[in-house]
Amino acid sequence: MEFPVKIHYERSASSAHRWMHCAGSVNAQRGLPAGDTTFADEGTRAHACAERILRGLSVSEFPDDMISHAHTYVDSVRELAQGHPIEVELELPISHLTGEEGATSTADAVVLRTDIKRINIHDLKYGYNEIVAKDNEQAILYALMVLDAYDPEGVIYGVETVGVYMHQPRVRYAPSEWILTRDELNAYRPEILSASMATLDPNAPRTPGAKQCKYCRAKPCAEAIAAVTSECADMFVNHEETPKDVAGRADIVSLAELVKKADFIRDVIKAAESRIYARLIDRQPVPGFKLKLGRKGDREWSPEAENKLISLGLKDVAYTSRLRTPADLEKIIGKKDQRWIEIKECIRQAPAKPILTVAEDTATEYVPEDVSLFTNLDHEELIG
Repeated sequence: MEFPVKIHYERSASSAHRWMHCAGSVNAQRGLPAGDTTFADEGTRAHACAERILRGLSVSEFPDDMISHAHTYVDSVRELAQGHPIEVELELPISHLTGEEGATSTADAVVLRTDIKRINIHDLKYGYNEIVAKDNEQAILYALMVLDAYDPEGVIYGVETVGVYMHQPRVRYAPSEWILTRDELNAYRPEILSASMATLDPNAPRTPGAKQCKYCRAKPCAEAIAAVTSECADMFVNHEETPKDVAGRADIVSLAELVKKADFIRDVIKAAESRIYARLIDRQPVPGFKLKLGRKGDREWSPEAENKLISLGLKDVAYTSRLRTPADLEKIIGKKDQRWIEIKECIRQAPAKPILTVAEDTATEYVPEDVSLFTNLDHEELIG
C-alpha cells in the first residue's frame, strides 16, 4: 500500500523541538539524507490505518496489532469528542508562525467542542518513547495553528481553551493531556517567531542538547562533541583516576546532572562511531582507528537441508519440540479462552526491579521497603 509523500518543511512543527533549541541545525541538516526511515514509515502506516477507521473505511490490509492500537486511539478521540464532528488529517497553514513561506502542517484530528468553548487537537504517536503533551513544542505549534484557523480572536465560536492530546497506544491507554487558555497559548508566539528567525542566520550557532540532538541528521557536530568531552573531563582531577574513582568522589548533584545527560552522551558517541565507520568503509583514513572483521553470523540450514537430513536418516535427531512461551500461547488462543484462564495460573514471573529515571518521569515513584533485596543487583540492571 502506497502513501502520499508529504513535504517536509525545514521549520516544521514536528521538528520544533530541534530548531527552537538549536538554530544552526537547520543549515546543518540542509541537503543531508533522511537516513533510516523504518520507524517513520511504520508511523505513516499507523496514521493511515487510524484515519481510515475514523472515516469508516476498511483496514483489512493493515496488521492486526496496528489495527488494535489504532482503535485504541480512535476510541479515545471519539470519547473526548462527545458526539461533536471530528476533522481528520486537517492540513492548515503554519507559515505565519514559523516564517517559512507556504509552510503547512497536518493535525491528525481536531474537534471543536462548542459546549465547553474548547478546541481539542489529537496527535497520534506510534513509537515507544514516552512523550508528554505539556510544554511540548510540537503541541504548542499545533495549538496555535488550529486556534488561528478556527477562532483567532475568540469572536467566532468563543473558544477559551485549547486541549492537546498526545496518544501513544503502544505506551499507555489514556493520552497525555494539556489544556491551555488562549492567553497562555498566545504567550508562546514571540518565542516561536524569535527562534524561527534565528535559523535564517547563515552563521546560526549550534546548541547541543539531549532533546535537539536526538533526531538531528547533522550529528555529531563539533559543539556536541565538545560539550560531551568537557562535561566528562571536568570531573577528572588527573589521568590516573578511573570512572569509578570519580563516581565515588564527586558530589551527588554533579553526578545527577551528568546522568541526566547520559542519553545525549550516548547518542553523540553512537553518531560519532557511525561517522567514523562510514569513513573507513569508504577507505578514508581516521587517525587511531581501523576496521576488522567481526564474528561470523549464526549458522543456519539452507533450503535443501531438510530433504538431505531425511535421506541420511537424521530426521528424528534433527528436530526438537519446545513449549511455547506464555506470550505466544496467549496470542494463539486469546485471553478470553477458558483454557487460557485456567492455564495462566501456572505462569510465574519475576517481580519488577527498580530502575533509575529522571524526576520528571510521569511514572509512580518507587520507594524500597527492604534495601537488602537489591544490594546484589548489577548496576546495569538498574538503568532504564
